[in-house]
Amino acid sequence: MKKMFLILLLLIVALPVKNASAFSGGLLNGLASYNPYGNVTTTTDGDASTYWDLVKTSDAGASAPTYKAGLAYKLTGSDRMTVSSYRLKATGNFIMYMYNAAGSEISKQTITADDTVHTIATVQNVRQISLFNSSSTAVARVYEFDVFGTAHDLTAPKVPTDLIGNANDGEVILNWNANSESDIAGYRVYKDGILYTTVTTPTATVTGLTNGTNYTFSVSAIDNVANESGKANIVLTPIQDPKPILKPTLDVVIVPEKIGLGQEFTADISLKNVKDIYAEDFELKYDNEHLQYIGFEEATGYKVYNKPVDQNGALRFVIASQGEEYGISKDTIILKLKFKAKAIGTAVVDSTKGRVANTEGEYDLDKENCLEDSIIIEASDVNKSGEYTLVDLAIDAKYFKYLAADVDPSKYNSQQAGDEYVNDDDLLFIVEQILNNPDYLPNI
Repeated sequence: MKKMFLILLLLIVALPVKNASAFSGGLLNGLASYNPYGNVTTTTDGDASTYWDLVKTSDAGASAPTYKAGLAYKLTGSDRMTVSSYRLKATGNFIMYMYNAAGSEISKQTITADDTVHTIATVQNVRQISLFNSSSTAVARVYEFDVFGTAHDLTAPKVPTDLIGNANDGEVILNWNANSESDIAGYRVYKDGILYTTVTTPTATVTGLTNGTNYTFSVSAIDNVANESGKANIVLTPIQDPKPILKPTLDVVIVPEKIGLGQEFTADISLKNVKDIYAEDFELKYDNEHLQYIGFEEATGYKVYNKPVDQNGALRFVIASQGEEYGISKDTIILKLKFKAKAIGTAVVDSTKGRVANTEGEYDLDKENCLEDSIIIEASDVNKSGEYTLVDLAIDAKYFKYLAADVDPSKYNSQQAGDEYVNDDDLLFIVEQILNNPDYLPNI
């Protein structure tokens, strides 16, 4: 008689995504198998009184349909299983085969028919399971058979829609509509067919491109089990930004309009109308007849790399940024100069010339873009003589506890320190100024 291989044929089902536990129903529970003699449900119905007889391969005396030749279980569509255990209630010995979607064998195991769950090494991407009789008897009776693990949905997401892109200098920015499926895990972005990145939101920036070169960009959607959709495509050509028309400007800003004689103030030096500048070399001049240069304070992220020497009111500074984040592309303070008022009048701090650089070149500042600022220096002593003397102390002593505004402002600067009243703060400040004046000494 004809030889019969007891190969488990194909079960055509659509399995929902689920996790199967030991005896709560397996991945094949209640499903009909495909068999040459008809659909078989007796081996997955949970009823131990029903069965299916499998003939042994070498049996020559069995004739159909008394002895049926096989059971078969196969997932169709885009489903697959991860199998980690099985249960078989039967009489005889059996071998279980597992196959992937391509029909290639990925597992072969001799299994035990004792109606208990047996754990096996996990087998992934299972599309088909085949079971056949390997016992010495001609017929093996199968009452119940099931496998346990996880059934996965392999239905690919839909192709992303409305893919658009903006081409910039050396980069493109891609945007598309978000997929509506509930199990979307992200999107894969390809450049000329090669995976560039994976993102979780419907946008991506592709950098490092050559301007003037055409690139094909593709976007696909992926779900939680790595099913990938078809690709949406777009061709884009990055272009170089037109060179901005900039006028590098070095500015000087002195906040107070007026200051008292002997008082200190700060002049902020800022750079503006530039893009991606990382180094500066400039000269400043100040009115050394009215001002005393005290020193400078570095701004955060910008370091002075030379030792400025005061050349009769002229100072040169060479400054560099401290990292990419301190590249200058907007109005930025890069230095603070400290001065002290030493004579009554109007004093000027002027930026006279300068040069700046980015990573590609250097640029000289036009003279009209080297700016200046000024400050008015007034007599600040009480009687406006231009020098603190014992007379100033006597005036505020006379008007002690007065509201400073009530002490004839046209004649006196009675408010020297503290609040709006003439008090100890004012008198202590006057005495301090007297003692700090080396030219004002008592007549000994």
